[in-house]
Amino acid sequence: MVRREDIPWEELQRLNAQGWSYRRLAEKYGVSSSAIGRRAVLEGWHGTNDQRANAHLRNLAARLRRQAEQRLTEDLDTREIKELTAVLRELMNLQQTLEGQQPGGGVVRVELAEETEDWSL
Repeated sequence: MVRREDIPWEELQRLNAQGWSYRRLAEKYGVSSSAIGRRAVLEGWHGTNDQRANAHLRNLAARLRRQAEQRLTEDLDTREIKELTAVLRELMNLQQTLEGQQPGGGVVRVELAEETEDWSL
């Protein structure tokens, strides 16, 4: 099997749009057809341009949110934590809007040394 980062997903998407089956793509690129299918659903390969763009933005917001949440586990000063919390707030709002939900209303729990604070989003 090919390493995930070596798979030319845009090319697979383009070929799929030209009529290539997942099985044919899997044989050519050495990746399972189920992995291609999961990626197609995740990225919204099928549907209107707006639906595909929406899926892409949702995935991007989710990825950025996970990265920002991971950064909160590192040793950061108060300013960095507040900035990261603001970024998380915006990403959560964007993700909720793209998923058709009303944005806002979340809480992030931030632990500073032995203190714990809840910051509204």
